[in-house]
Amino acid sequence: MRLFGIFIFLIIAFAAGFFWRDSIYEVKNTSNDIGYNKDALLIGKNEILVEVADTELLQSVGLSGRDYLGENEGMLFVFDISEQYAFWMKDMRFPIDIIWISEDKKVADITKNLTPESYPAQYTPIVPVSLVIEVNSGWVDGHDVKIGDMVTLPDFD
Repeated sequence: MRLFGIFIFLIIAFAAGFFWRDSIYEVKNTSNDIGYNKDALLIGKNEILVEVADTELLQSVGLSGRDYLGENEGMLFVFDISEQYAFWMKDMRFPIDIIWISEDKKVADITKNLTPESYPAQYTPIVPVSLVIEVNSGWVDGHDVKIGDMVTLPDFD
């Protein structure tokens, strides 16, 4: 009987640990707990609050696994050098627009309405960029963002 009790205890402990681990991952994957700093920036005259992905870890997670972004929110990917970085929709749950920013802080390219179903397709800008902003699909058109618009980064300039 004692052995049966220990066996049941171990099963319950294992199950609890498994569910606890999954719930912690989900919270970290869908919130700022993973380590993103937030900052406001301007694209033309449009202010947007962005989470800053400036490390390989933060960039690899990106917006994956999230259910949504706020109306005027996005994610800013900061790279050390300008290249034609490839982005994809792996583990994405909602459509986005991508704004590609050149070293001179101007909108260099725009890719609109990328859907989760487009994975594994990859998207790249037409020229090398050092910054990339992901926003909700439709944000670019709704805020009249165009190639050549200036991007002002208060804490990065």
